[in-house]
Amino acid sequence: MKRTNCQTAVSRPSCYTHSISTSQNCEVNPPKNSAPPLITPVREIDEKLLVDAEEQMAVESQVIVHCTVQIGIFGGRIRIWPSTYLFDLDSDHRSALVHAEGVSMYPTWTDLWPFQSIEFTLIFEGLPKTCVSFDLKEVIPQAGGMHIKGIPRNTTDVYKVVC
Repeated sequence: MKRTNCQTAVSRPSCYTHSISTSQNCEVNPPKNSAPPLITPVREIDEKLLVDAEEQMAVESQVIVHCTVQIGIFGGRIRIWPSTYLFDLDSDHRSALVHAEGVSMYPTWTDLWPFQSIEFTLIFEGLPKTCVSFDLKEVIPQAGGMHIKGIPRNTTDVYKVVC
């Protein structure tokens, strides 16, 4: 290491090459001319682990549906039943409702004023990769359940619907 005369300020403990207030001897490290070589490790992953990880990702996938409902002149009430599903139109698969945000769940009602709109979010279990379109349907023992037909699948699995 080379020693050089440099100036430092009282409030700054490190060494500077320009004059500030008092002189002292300090060490200057020479610049390094080359970076150490990068080492790229070779990783081998067991095929079974890859298959298990892919299956787990399919299980943990979600479909998010943002819903908007506009209420008419007389006002109304709204709620979502836990028996609301996404039905794959090309198979027997159905994705169950996992969570609802911004709307009441059966048996509780959300009251709405005339001409009020409500926006809420429904989160469902993931759809199969082969799904191209699906229906959103409340399976309930009375008339008036929500049913939105033929929603085309997208790559993000996030949807906006108007009911």
